[in-house]
Amino acid sequence: MTVRIKMMEDLVILDGAMNEYNPAEMKLNFSKTGSLEFTVYNKNSKVYLGNFYLYVDPTIPLTAPSTGKDYEETLDGTETFIYIPVQNLGTAETITEKNEWLTDVDIFIKNKKTGIVTTSRGAYYLENPNNDLFAMIPAAMEAGEYELTVQKQNRKVIIPDALVLKYGKPVVQILPFTSVSMDTSSGISYLGYNLLPEHQYIMELRNDFTAPVRLELSPNSHLSLKHDIPASFPSGNYEAVLFIDGKEMPSYWNYNRNILEIKKDSRQPSLATLSNEKNAVLGEVTLYKAVTTFKKSEPIIADLRDGGYKSNIIMLLKNVATGETFELPFSGKTDSFIPFSLFNITKEVPTGKYEVFIKEVDKTSERYHKIITIE
Repeated sequence: MTVRIKMMEDLVILDGAMNEYNPAEMKLNFSKTGSLEFTVYNKNSKVYLGNFYLYVDPTIPLTAPSTGKDYEETLDGTETFIYIPVQNLGTAETITEKNEWLTDVDIFIKNKKTGIVTTSRGAYYLENPNNDLFAMIPAAMEAGEYELTVQKQNRKVIIPDALVLKYGKPVVQILPFTSVSMDTSSGISYLGYNLLPEHQYIMELRNDFTAPVRLELSPNSHLSLKHDIPASFPSGNYEAVLFIDGKEMPSYWNYNRNILEIKKDSRQPSLATLSNEKNAVLGEVTLYKAVTTFKKSEPIIADLRDGGYKSNIIMLLKNVATGETFELPFSGKTDSFIPFSLFNITKEVPTGKYEVFIKEVDKTSERYHKIITIE
């Protein structure tokens, strides 16, 4: 492609590699690129005057030669990318007739069995050996055979090779804290991928007060698991450990267990994690590793989830040996992007082992899933 631009004397054009072009006649290769970026440079004064972009939309039809085989991909719970040798596309980025900037090419993914079409995108900014157009295949796609269509503005082409998707290993996205209320809904569900009925999904619930209980989850679709908790199931907080085909899955957090809270009443406050400042997990957001031993001189840090950072929140400590209960008033919150509640251990609390609850006005949380020790 030859581009001619009228400019003042002494001005030249540089590309990203600092190659110099004469504005009066720029010979450019525009195939297989997102856009063409250039800088205007004054050679006399040695000043960079600004950048501009060129977008190319050829008028000839799009074509897509066959690679001689299907695009076969295994779904793994992440976006999948395939690389398509589309020709005559021009730059993937463009400006429409309505002066709108488009950064992606449309990819239409049609299920050959059901006829359902999923809209996705294609571009050039992912590197690949032939610098072909890449098409993004969403993670939530079903397995099956698909027809791909690439469209840029009013030009489109059907890709001659089919896309064949296969299910991979099951992936479950267990949230770090899941809450269910028996008075509103007694069902739990977890999202994921490749959740097929031929696999076994067992969730083991553990705490310091009851024997472990196992629940069998079943696929609601290839994207979710569910279990209906019976009304007779004891409410409380539990560590939730997932097993798929007998193999224990890692926790969502690498430093805390996943928690399932089963409430009697949806209005009860929640108590997810107890920790202290020594066990801060630093990062973009400061979080805390759950611990069970506290010194009287250090405040307890509590993640209350749907509780509040209010003065009427109280922590209740029930001595395991004597049954005596002590109240710790809300003492403030951590100085972090996501604040957590602080509770100072009062002098009258003796050393020993305790059950823990949170009270907000007239509602008390379910018992924390661990017995804590105060030294």
